Amino acid sequence: MKIERLGAEHYDEILALLNAVFGRKNGKEMNFELEMPKMCARDDEHMSKHFGIFDGGRLVACMSVYPFDAFVFGKHLKFATTGNVAVHWDYEGRGYMGAILDYAMSEVERLDIDVARLGGLRSRYNRYGFEACGQGYNFTFTDKNREKKMRNYNSDLIFKEITPSDTEWLAFSAKLYNSNGIYVPRDGENIYKSLTMWRNIPYIAFSGDTPIGYLSAKNGGDIAEAFGIDIKALGDVICSWQKRCACSVRFSLEAHQLDAIRLFSAVCESFSLDSPSHFKICNFEKTVDAFLKLKASYQSLPSGEVCIGIEDYGTIRLVVDGKDAFCEHTEKSADITLDKLSAHRYLFGPYSPSYTAEASYLAEAWLPLPLSWNGQDRV
Repeated sequence: MKIERLGAEHYDEILALLNAVFGRKNGKEMNFELEMPKMCARDDEHMSKHFGIFDGGRLVACMSVYPFDAFVFGKHLKFATTGNVAVHWDYEGRGYMGAILDYAMSEVERLDIDVARLGGLRSRYNRYGFEACGQGYNFTFTDKNREKKMRNYNSDLIFKEITPSDTEWLAFSAKLYNSNGIYVPRDGENIYKSLTMWRNIPYIAFSGDTPIGYLSAKNGGDIAEAFGIDIKALGDVICSWQKRCACSVRFSLEAHQLDAIRLFSAVCESFSLDSPSHFKICNFEKTVDAFLKLKASYQSLPSGEVCIGIEDYGTIRLVVDGKDAFCEHTEKSADITLDKLSAHRYLFGPYSPSYTAEASYLAEAWLPLPLSWNGQDRV
């Protein structure tokens, strides 16, 4: 079975296969050019991130690995979106999916990726080292929540749609986004493409003539992302959008957005905690180091150290000493040893580590770490 790296000349075939397979799976017409504009460029730079299997010159299976830079509390990590796994239904049951996933995992290793992520069936992707972990806080906000609980917030902001030519407002949104604790740098044309992923529409929110935030949303209550110049401004943005839509609105926050979570968990009609994606942690010490530093930046953590052994990987040492927090590889004896999938859940949740295995006082105080993901950053 030959797996080939694809190129610009395969653009139409890749899109046709993805639209057909995911359209059949989702029971609706798909258009990846609108759903994932960051991916869809007819050039080798983008299409070479895909690889596929041909039968008689026909592309019948494909997958992609998109590497990119991510910053967690200023620390540089190499992330990758692995996904768009598509096998034409006429070719199911021939081992194509397993073969192409094996190829993708070797590509992740070749690129020296720290963290890879994908969506899909947990039972399928556990076999390749991916686990449902991290934390996403999901909220539903209604007119009653606004009227009864947030009367002191401005619900009359003006929203202006951002277009590709609105360079000032694109730069404004990128500045707010890039100041987040976890971000994939937005600049140039990727700002607008990021904002419009999954057919979302971006808007600047104005208080009078002053921009105070932005959001990206569908024509309805689903907000893909929202940021304000401060927590009051974010509350104004959500209140005004709910009033504008005249329906319940839904949005998610990342675990490190502590002030926003405190605000909305106290007023929203409902909220839930779940895993925002499936992650494969390839470099535990580097990833844990970045997220431990992030958590220590917004939460007071007791001093001490915990050594966690990870099967087929080694032992990592987590240390908090006053305001300093770090993680490193160690030869010390492990306080607890876990298989890799359990280590994902123990370290990154979404739930307390004691729901995975025995946890010391320090582990309970420090974990889970605030691994999260913004869906607009998938490619």
